Amino acid sequence: MLDSLSELLLLLGQIFAMLFSQSLSTLFTVIAGFQQVVDATPRYCPPYGPVLPAPRQASQHPAVQYAVDTITTVLKGQTAGFNLSGVSVGVKSIYEDDPLLDFHYTPSTMNPREGVKKINSSTVYRLGSISKVFTVLAALRLAEDKVLSMNDPVTRWIPELAHGEGSHSGDELDVIHWDDITVGDAAAHLSGLGGDMTTDISAFPFDWEALGLPKLSKNNKIPSCKGLLGVPVCTRKDFLNIFKSYRPPVYQPSQSPVYSNAGISLVGLVVEAASKKSFDAAINDLVLKPLGLKQTYSGIVPENSKNMFIPAGSADWDADIGVFAPAGAMGSSTADMLSFMTSVLKNKALSPSNTRRWLKPNTFTSTWSASVGSPWEIYRVDNLTSDGRIIDLYTKGGTLSGYQSGMAMVPDTGLVVSVLGAGPEVSSVWAQLATLSIVEALIPAMDLAARDEAKARFSGVYVEEKTGSTLTLSLDEWPGLVLSNWTARDFDVLPNLNRFQPGRYNDTTDSGIKSARLYPTGIENESCAAWRAVFPTLSDNEAEMIEGLTKVKDVTCITWHMLDRFIYNGLSMDHFEFKYGRDGKANNICNTLDLVIEYKLQAPHQRTHKSAPMHKVTRLMAGLSALLPALATPTGYAKNCVQLQVPVTASANNTRYNSVKVESNIDLVDFVWDTSTWSHANRSTEVHPVHGTYSISAQLCIPTDGEKSDILQIATHGLGFDKRYWDPELKPQEYSYVDAALARGYSVLTYDRLGTGKSTKANGYNEVQLGLQVAILKELTILARDGKLLASSKVTGKRPQKAFFDYKPKKVVHIGHSFGSATTSGILSLHGNLSDGAILTGFLPNNQSGKVGANTFGFEFARQHDPKRFSDRPAGYAVQASLSSIQQIFLKKGSFEVEALEYAEKIKQTGTVGELSSGLFGQPATEFKGPLQYFIGENDYPFCDGDCNNTYDMDTLKGLNPAASHIGVHLQPGTGHGLTLSTNATAGYEVMLAYLGSYGL
Repeated sequence: MLDSLSELLLLLGQIFAMLFSQSLSTLFTVIAGFQQVVDATPRYCPPYGPVLPAPRQASQHPAVQYAVDTITTVLKGQTAGFNLSGVSVGVKSIYEDDPLLDFHYTPSTMNPREGVKKINSSTVYRLGSISKVFTVLAALRLAEDKVLSMNDPVTRWIPELAHGEGSHSGDELDVIHWDDITVGDAAAHLSGLGGDMTTDISAFPFDWEALGLPKLSKNNKIPSCKGLLGVPVCTRKDFLNIFKSYRPPVYQPSQSPVYSNAGISLVGLVVEAASKKSFDAAINDLVLKPLGLKQTYSGIVPENSKNMFIPAGSADWDADIGVFAPAGAMGSSTADMLSFMTSVLKNKALSPSNTRRWLKPNTFTSTWSASVGSPWEIYRVDNLTSDGRIIDLYTKGGTLSGYQSGMAMVPDTGLVVSVLGAGPEVSSVWAQLATLSIVEALIPAMDLAARDEAKARFSGVYVEEKTGSTLTLSLDEWPGLVLSNWTARDFDVLPNLNRFQPGRYNDTTDSGIKSARLYPTGIENESCAAWRAVFPTLSDNEAEMIEGLTKVKDVTCITWHMLDRFIYNGLSMDHFEFKYGRDGKANNICNTLDLVIEYKLQAPHQRTHKSAPMHKVTRLMAGLSALLPALATPTGYAKNCVQLQVPVTASANNTRYNSVKVESNIDLVDFVWDTSTWSHANRSTEVHPVHGTYSISAQLCIPTDGEKSDILQIATHGLGFDKRYWDPELKPQEYSYVDAALARGYSVLTYDRLGTGKSTKANGYNEVQLGLQVAILKELTILARDGKLLASSKVTGKRPQKAFFDYKPKKVVHIGHSFGSATTSGILSLHGNLSDGAILTGFLPNNQSGKVGANTFGFEFARQHDPKRFSDRPAGYAVQASLSSIQQIFLKKGSFEVEALEYAEKIKQTGTVGELSSGLFGQPATEFKGPLQYFIGENDYPFCDGDCNNTYDMDTLKGLNPAASHIGVHLQPGTGHGLTLSTNATAGYEVMLAYLGSYGL
């Protein structure tokens, strides 16, 4: 493959010359001799832009539906406690009429005098700095109409600035060269001007001298204005006077970006002058009317307020910011924002060519991931899709008078997002970060939708029967379409690609190229589309070696150099044209080699429906659920807990098993072999009624000021742990589910199951089984519901506050893990009326259940394994013997810290022969009518053999819980069975708690 790379290597020559004293010919020799390299990571260098057409029916794709459902769940949970703040979130594909997501939250306390009483998609919020987008668009519309040019100096339209270079000191360092500032510079934050005048604190009557600032006299104090907090608004005259006479520049024009409200205000003044209208009238005529934005306004007028959300107690919702209005005073609704962004991406705001120019960076920043447009805040990501390609996000955020806003457009996918909020419970960064989080969560889902649509539209074998020409198109996890098996008139093209050069016509050496990649160019009409092929120029190993010789990132990725290089009779060999049928699918494809000959689709690839690989979406869901809570004002709580020993009288119909007696490690190995090879039916012999009073160790925690303290969560742990599974002493801020629930205002009851921790160590064969564990949980639930838990218990620690003795929850939610989820499932099946909602973690009925047996747990007889620790365990008790066995069952490499594994070993608990022999409750939970979430690690080993994706069937889950009000499934990304000791535990907790919150729990 290297022999065809002369052009590529010549382009790299200057870089290598700086690194080596050898000539370039020596470098060729070095590269040619590079043979013994371990296979490198696949490297693909697509052209800039989309690698496949954006999905046209994203709303129908399960990955998108899942992402939207999860985002909705998180938003419901996060806003449920907002008393004064309103939130509106809209998400849309520009190729569909209806939004993908339309979420609105109306706070419990509304403004009784002004504004809307119920928030919906038509509710207006103030936009803050998103106003800049409309201002710049107005200037671009005038430029498109040839009224002005974005290259005009601002002095053409603002003559006051043309009369001399302003400087308050006469020093060149203070001079602003106004003639050098163009309208485009001002629109792209490249004017060099400072931010604005509203941040000048000297306007406020405080003792600034006490902070070390110099005293100001009337003679040296410059004029001040703001329009905020009682300070007069800034007029055009104020603005021009202060910036021309008093404010030094930050940079020279076009040097480095400075976020500047002043710069955008200059654009607003230019729009007024060029249009010969007031700014409000110009925006209305140039942007709002043409785009049909009836719920968007510039300027505050009384009739707007009836459609606005105005937070209760807001004193400055209608703040007038004067000359800075173009930078931040506008208002709009979710519906209008989605419509506006759709119009931009569909070339309705500007012509297609001007839209393409607008959606480009104007300057870089000092970070790799961010650049600046007019006035876009552009973020670049390369870690959201399976192919790792670069995707640019065109965003803008804003804040004004307690209103927060965010917008994002993703041209590659056709995705647009609007986030609007107002009130004290949404912070100043809430909208921007929420916007980015939602986009990041949806991009992988949109990518899956695009891939599936492309597979249906393009993949298959294309044949031209007259000439014997064929080619195959397919998709894999990397960018674009895969072009392979390409023959033109019986000539094998790809292996002979080197020969399509005059100097190498007779070179029959195999090029080594097995496939190429096809990418859309965006040049298309209703029935045809032009694509371009990218032929590999380097093998992955060669690219890796070359990049190892320089510090320049991705130096071998120069596809933009290589397009349109092989030309024949005026046409390029990399040029392909698809022709579509009425259904939008490709019927045939043309290429230069065939001139007028067309390959016709002969045999589409066989496609079997398969659930979308949700792990690509759930990884982002965890990030979203972890991030959004940080953006809202957290609920305060105090961890007030009481330790109890609860005497529980319970009865159950257990099973007598014909199993091996376990009184030594040798016996335990025999038992494990027995349970792994015999059928369950052959081991059970008869019903064994049990009845007794058992001492159960429990912990009840009630937040002092939690809004949901009257909702009690009862959490049941699984095998290998006691109640500390839910409340580890190790880094509780990172691992404690109890702390997370308390922080959200819930009360929590955890307990040591029978046979673990400080609870009774009963008979390990006939008593400590699933049936009795369910009966004990039932009795604990009844005691708690009746408000008799403390009265029935012995307090073993510090005497609790009176609130504990009076505590009687209004609702009870059951949470389980693994065997604890099996126990909880038993409650739902047998006593469903006792539960208002449930989350079963580490537990999921699926097609992999039963593949992992007791033989994988690494059990030893407890008393023999550690006589000191487990001396109170009678016969029939087993424990995991090593760190390795604990890791194998509970923790996935890369998702846990070693100290968490060591902690699990430190607190590990036993299980019994009776529990290991017990079957799951298979009868439907006909009385349980609450919401139910199955929550499991994506890489859960005991239940899914390491991969839970595509293993479960929703109809089966609904059959097990026919009366449940809702059933959800969440796969916690990159996580094993031990959810609370994984590094993304808190992100998972937010998903769980958000799920409960979204259903009123």
